[in-house]
Amino acid sequence: MDVINSWRWEPNGCGLSRIDPTRFLGMMRNKNVGFVGDSLNENFLVSFLCILRVADPSAIKWKKKKAWRGAYFPKFNVTVAYHRAVLLAKYQ
Repeated sequence: MDVINSWRWEPNGCGLSRIDPTRFLGMMRNKNVGFVGDSLNENFLVSFLCILRVADPSAIKWKKKKAWRGAYFPKFNVTVAYHRAVLLAKYQ
């Protein structure tokens, strides 16, 4: 597991810096942030919530039917919510 946990994914030619959770939550203060998507977006959400929790350990995470639905960060009054939607396009 140590080897797997040390792996990092980075797109070729993309030099994005790490997110600063305190800065992000400060910019989103008193707002709601929403994610809509499939299981890939849900995986992103869970990772994102873990990163943000560093800035506010009093965060309240919630699940519904064993699936992540979001978190509330009381120190910043920020809610990050997730809505699962498998199909985001209309078939014709």
